[in-house]
Amino acid sequence: MMAYFQGEYNYALDQKGRVKIPAPFKNDLAPGEEAIVYLTRDVENCVAVYTPDEYALLRERLQGLNMQVRANRQLVRRLVSSVFECPVDNQGRIKVPAALIAHARLEKGGTVTLAGFQRIVQIWNPQDYLQAIEEGGDILSEQQSDVEL
Repeated sequence: MMAYFQGEYNYALDQKGRVKIPAPFKNDLAPGEEAIVYLTRDVENCVAVYTPDEYALLRERLQGLNMQVRANRQLVRRLVSSVFECPVDNQGRIKVPAALIAHARLEKGGTVTLAGFQRIVQIWNPQDYLQAIEEGGDILSEQQSDVEL
């Protein structure tokens, strides 16, 4: 069964760029010893955190895209060029690379929001996350008839 991440948590991003994985995410995101996760730019201004299994699925999907389509090339370039394999340390932390800290406008020594996003976890600048939530509400209210639950 694939992991399903839900909820949001605020944690400190320390001066070395490390953030603790929230306890509710830990068992599915980084089980066992010598766990690793894959971090990359998300299509939004946040960092996407993938389990090894989910990252393998992403790679398969990306390899199946038609590279003659410009949007597909741009998506692959955006995601693949920024993939980092990150070990989870003994204290349950991951180190976010500087390029991804800059992409997501995270601040070392500040707070970040880790949000479950179905099969991945997203790491956000808290203000950007709140803005994305508000914009999402506006879009949903405008297009209610197109959304089926």
